[in-house]
Amino acid sequence: MTEPLRRLRKEKGLTAGEMAVILDIHYVYLYSLEREPYKLSEEILNRLEDRFGIDKEKFKEERDLWIQEKRQKIKELV
Repeated sequence: MTEPLRRLRKEKGLTAGEMAVILDIHYVYLYSLEREPYKLSEEILNRLEDRFGIDKEKFKEERDLWIQEKRQKIKELV
């Protein structure tokens, strides 16, 4: 499964830097969100909803599934 934040960024044709500006976050933070299994804050979810018109509950569910898969893969490596 593709990480939902990265998928959204690619669908919109944005670089990480451009999306970070739109979300008013540092691009390094955006990169970490795309790569690491951290839950998105309510503030970031609200910004995604406001600025990209996404359904934040659906997006959160997709992200949670991705996090579960990522954590399972990590466990399998250990």
